[in-house]
Amino acid sequence: MLEGFTPAPFAPAQEYSILCRNGHRFRGDRTEGYQAFRCTSCSEILFVLPNSPLPNPPAPVGKPKSKQRPSEIVPEAETTYQYWQNPVGGKAEDLPVTDGEIDWVDDSAGSHQSKGSEPIPVTPVETDPPRKARTKRPVGKAVASPEPILVVEPRESWRDWTIRKRNPLIFTGVLLLVALTVMTRLKSARLAELPRIIEIGRIEGLTALDEGEFDKAKSILSRAAAAVDQLSDQSESAAKIKQGAREAALFTDLNLESLERMIDLARASEPTEWARIFKTLHKHRSILIDAKIESVPEPGSSDSPTLDYTILCGNGPKPAAKGRLDLTGFDLLAGTSKKKGDGVLFGARLADITLDPRSGFWLVRLVPDSGEFLRHPKALESIGFITESSEDVEKRP
Repeated sequence: MLEGFTPAPFAPAQEYSILCRNGHRFRGDRTEGYQAFRCTSCSEILFVLPNSPLPNPPAPVGKPKSKQRPSEIVPEAETTYQYWQNPVGGKAEDLPVTDGEIDWVDDSAGSHQSKGSEPIPVTPVETDPPRKARTKRPVGKAVASPEPILVVEPRESWRDWTIRKRNPLIFTGVLLLVALTVMTRLKSARLAELPRIIEIGRIEGLTALDEGEFDKAKSILSRAAAAVDQLSDQSESAAKIKQGAREAALFTDLNLESLERMIDLARASEPTEWARIFKTLHKHRSILIDAKIESVPEPGSSDSPTLDYTILCGNGPKPAAKGRLDLTGFDLLAGTSKKKGDGVLFGARLADITLDPRSGFWLVRLVPDSGEFLRHPKALESIGFITESSEDVEKRP
């Protein structure tokens, strides 16, 4: 976003190193335009090209030349030109020194003269001696072509990249610092608020649960239970808050139909139709159970205890159908120290109601980890659930 505001990267000037015809060397920096000047020693006119807009060529890499026999020497062309360019950032002493000369040829006497300027005299130059004849290659002799040169573009260093992107990096760092500061302040304020949330849950939440205001109790106690978990509070009041939050959730999701009414509806419907109705209206809704333990499994056995809880459907002396609770896999009563005849009062969520063809009983299955013992008798009385005395309910294990 801020790339256009960053300064352009520093480009070092390109140097030049040239010789006049009399061997006088001149060094300097190239400019955006060409340069023309006289040699201070021999008054020779020198011409310097401007900065090149193209990237600098890589340094030549190749194997050393091997000696060739006279018969394998390839004759050069009559006219051969070599152009040398100083790499950016290099030194003028690193350039190869050549003995070539530049001949200025005038087509007319006034070719170097422009309107309003003085004529520039041209010093005569002796021509080079003729080159020696070179050995010619025999016709039909194959000559190996030079090996290709692998050109690798230079990679930008980490330092150069950070300098080029310094403004966006500084802007991003400032944003991260501000965000970290805000998050730290919010977390500190949240931790300071947790004790007050717990106290509100202990007073207002549990009172709303006993008075039958289950929606209010669920909202307050759920926040208080989360605050207890964040502070890792193991006190007695913290345990009561978590217990109340679980009970408030069960009371809020209480199923509107009794088990007898649901079994009658299942008997009158097709299996597929009943499965659809149960999934839509009753699944994961909670029910309340008040019963006594009928049998306890042997020590070390994986079986669950059974309850003296029979569901009778229909009118008249003979029930039209019977149902019972299937506690297989139910975690609340598995592995407890309860004995035969002990009373249990708990809430759980429905998982399924199906007919057992072997026994003819309708089996009511519960969600394995949804059981919770009920400790608030006033909440039960507010919905008309008949229980024993409040003291007996509170003393139950």
